Amino acid sequence: MTMSPESNKEFENWYASPYVTQEERVELEGLSGQARAQLFAQRLRFGTAGLRGVLAPGPGGLNIHTVRVCAAALARTLAREGGKSAVVGYDARRGSAALAHEAALVLASYGVTVQLLRAPRPTPMLSFAVERYGADFGLCITASHNPPQYNGCKVYRRGGAQMEDELARAVEAEMACLPMPAPPPAISDEEARATGLLSMIGRELDDAYAAFALGSMTNAAAVRAPHGLRVVYTPCHGVGGLIAPRLLRDAGVA
Repeated sequence: MTMSPESNKEFENWYASPYVTQEERVELEGLSGQARAQLFAQRLRFGTAGLRGVLAPGPGGLNIHTVRVCAAALARTLAREGGKSAVVGYDARRGSAALAHEAALVLASYGVTVQLLRAPRPTPMLSFAVERYGADFGLCITASHNPPQYNGCKVYRRGGAQMEDELARAVEAEMACLPMPAPPPAISDEEARATGLLSMIGRELDDAYAAFALGSMTNAAAVRAPHGLRVVYTPCHGVGGLIAPRLLRDAGVA
């Protein structure tokens, strides 16, 4: 695959950008010709499932710049309908925690009040948190079932539902207006915390989610030991292992 003049110019712009670190430049230098052509041909597309791509530099990869632009576009789009609060979560993939923190600071720099999960949690818990805390929207850094070289951003609306087509199109249009590589957030972690724009969610979310899950059981007695279910559980490298054992124990499953 040959790079077009436009793609080659985009690559040069990324390499020369003051927002690209030396570590990122080394990564750019290590790309094969085919990888360069693919990653600099076009930006990642944003849809109802959010943004998803291979962890790689360039506008066609999932990286700190594409996440910054995604978060900024989301804040700008939802500000038009009064969206000023968010919950941000992440899974256990490589780089997810750092990307979630960066997204949270970008949102905070737009005046969005952000609650950031302290630790990786399953995506349904992010959806639950959006509703529980009355947030206007939620952002989760995750690539769901995709292979480990992928990551992405999923967006949830007030109430915890996945965003609709109309919002996805609006966010994608806003992303197209924002430059890449993207500048770092205009607010530091310390400033965001001091001004109340950034706070952390920890054990209280686990407790609330466990109470909700157990309260949703229609016949709890049927699964309790010693005559109920006996379960062997594996999270298969997923973040379910951080909450599922507790839910099973609380339900009385052996």
